Amino acid sequence: RAATHASNTGPGARGSRNEDNYLWPSKGLRVRIVDENGRFSANHLQKGVVCRRVSAKFQVDVKLDSTSEVLSDVPQTCLETVVSKACARIE
Repeated sequence: RAATHASNTGPGARGSRNEDNYLWPSKGLRVRIVDENGRFSANHLQKGVVCRRVSAKFQVDVKLDSTSEVLSDVPQTCLETVVSKACARIE
């Protein structure tokens, strides 16, 4: 089962006071789109990799695994981190 960023309590964790002023997704991070009803609802639960950060807007571009399509300007509030099942240690 994939771990999600939402369960994290560190800076940038979903629901954290710091989320509004801290861009937590780093370039190369594997993420899942979580947007049931918004602009990215067509990509809800799809996985991809952060390929560009836009710190001023707290948004990132995500290259989807399934289609190699790049979604532009995805708000960090529509993302959760993905950890593979084979991952034994997170640093």
